[in-house]
Amino acid sequence: MWHYTASTQTDLKPFLSPGRPEEEVLFSLDKRGTYLIAYDAEPLKITLSADTFHAYLREEGLDFVRVQREKNGTDALPGRERYLRNVKTLILAGAPDTKDRTFAINTGQRLELIPSKNPLTMRPGNALELSVTFDGRPLVGALVKAWHKHNGQLMIIRTQTSALGRVKVQLPYPGGWMLSVVHMIPSNDSADVDWESYWGNLSFYLSGRTPSASARK
Repeated sequence: MWHYTASTQTDLKPFLSPGRPEEEVLFSLDKRGTYLIAYDAEPLKITLSADTFHAYLREEGLDFVRVQREKNGTDALPGRERYLRNVKTLILAGAPDTKDRTFAINTGQRLELIPSKNPLTMRPGNALELSVTFDGRPLVGALVKAWHKHNGQLMIIRTQTSALGRVKVQLPYPGGWMLSVVHMIPSNDSADVDWESYWGNLSFYLSGRTPSASARK
């Protein structure tokens, strides 16, 4: 787990509770501006029945995995994956600094979403553009979901990355948002795992002030 500001990069692992590494960590927001928290979870091995696995692939836009399983003659077998999370959260302390580029820091996560502008300074009605990379390269044709709870109901906006690994998402409501993407690659280092499954996300809070018509771009 890492904590980024415009001028610092701090490893938070030494501050985690021994024996409970995913419980909580405390740190101070002692200066105004944007803070970025990046966290790579420990991998989990998951086995799903063939039907459940294929339903999951459809939901996450991973049809190429299903096609590969059919070519390999393994589509009737359970889906065995090693699941890893690459998590990012943006936090704003005080008034934003227009020169602060913390939001765009490339943390080096294997699956990463990087916004082109600071979502913490956006307003409802704005569109957020992001680049999605895997191993530092644009991830083409990936399904990106924008999650938000509005009036007690969960809404999900779906879109797909371009040939340059970029995507634009309209954010119509204020409040908490999470953007996520899933990618899989074959696993060759374990007898009980067939796929490496990566789930990347970016979460932030969108302010409630509605922009003027001229500001909506």
